[in-house]
Amino acid sequence: MGCTDSRNEILDEESLIKTEELNLGYSKFHCDKIDLIFKRYSLSSKMHGSQFLTACRELTLDMSLYGNPDKPLTKFYHSFKMNYKHFNQRRLSTLGVLLGQGSHKEKAKVLFKIYDIVKDNTLDESEMRIMIEDILEIALVIIPTYAYNLTQDEEKKVELGKYIKKLGSVLDTMIKYYEILFSQGQGTVITFNDFVDMFDKEEINALGNSSRIRKLSIREHGRVIAPATLVKDFILEAGKKN
Repeated sequence: MGCTDSRNEILDEESLIKTEELNLGYSKFHCDKIDLIFKRYSLSSKMHGSQFLTACRELTLDMSLYGNPDKPLTKFYHSFKMNYKHFNQRRLSTLGVLLGQGSHKEKAKVLFKIYDIVKDNTLDESEMRIMIEDILEIALVIIPTYAYNLTQDEEKKVELGKYIKKLGSVLDTMIKYYEILFSQGQGTVITFNDFVDMFDKEEINALGNSSRIRKLSIREHGRVIAPATLVKDFILEAGKKN
């Protein structure tokens, strides 16, 4: 019974997050189109505020609540800034991959284009790490925090906060997990074809869908973090008795 309740709670929290993801508007477009539009208005992966808003208008995104620094939408998009003046086009394009349309292989191809930073048709260890960190931070931290900031119901907000805390607790673990997955049998660089082929694996093609990443992360939390916390609490309690 407890397991069923736990699963339902996760489904409730995930449902709240997915609703706000849909409301952002990226699901109307193929991820490749989103990437092309953000790139069109960027220079060296940087976008001024005016370029960012022009790209959003071309994507017909609802930006009516953007601008006021206290509004959740403003805080959300400012998480994609690389400095005070510029937005990070790579991360915005990655948001489009996570929330936009496309098959596993199509999303893999777009991700490769985004993170082949030196344009040598390979991804080296540094580029791979940047990609993994960007994807996981967007899926596990930025999007859930946005949903939290929009939630009005206090009870739901408390539960969503707990869910977000669990996701954050496995961020570093998941980064290492994906670094290991991509490095297996690939050497120090991955070619375009090898990268796309790797998206046949369920754990790796989850990187194209933010909800699936969160579900994998919660599974990892249950496998690693929660048991470790129980052991720590047990040791502390035993220490008090002694």
